[in-house]
This record gives sequence, structure tokens and C-alpha cells, in this order.
Amino acid sequence: MGDVLAAVAAAGALAGFVTGSAAAWWLLASTVLGLLAVWVVTGARSVPLNTALETSRDGAASARAAFERRWLLWNHVRSLGSIAAFGAAIVALLAD
Repeated sequence: MGDVLAAVAAAGALAGFVTGSAAAWWLLASTVLGLLAVWVVTGARSVPLNTALETSRDGAASARAAFERRWLLWNHVRSLGSIAAFGAAIVALLAD
């Protein structure tokens, strides 16, 4: 579903650039922020951490202690990026 929304937002931004819409930059910012927050952070940080936890041979408590702090940091980055993307989309809706 996220891929479809990103494609629609990118198409909307492109259409906005063609027509000179002020909302186009905000829509583009929303798309880029959303993709970075979700795809890049998840793929580059969360998935490797989850894999390391799953394959850990340590006890559950020690594995979680080593994992949790870094995972929470990147989860917060992903959440804040998603909130910023949503905020940019709201600004885009109100811009014209």
C-alpha cells in the first residue's frame, strides 16, 4: 500500500511542478521524507537489528539488552520522519 501512495504522491508532485502549484514542493518533501523514514530506516537499521536478535546465541535477556537501545533509537527516527512527512502533506493540502 505504501508503494502505491508514494507513486500517487510523486505523480501529484510532478503534476504540481508542471502547473506551477505551490503545494508541489511540500508534496515532494512529504514523499521523500516518508520514503526515507520508512524504507531506508527499516531496511538499513531495523531489519539488520531484528535479524541479529533472531540469530543471537546469547540468552534472551542479554540479547535484548544489546538490541533494544539501538532499535528504539531507529524506531524513534522512523516515527519522527513519518510524522514530518505527514505534516508536509498537510501543508501541501493547505498551500493552494
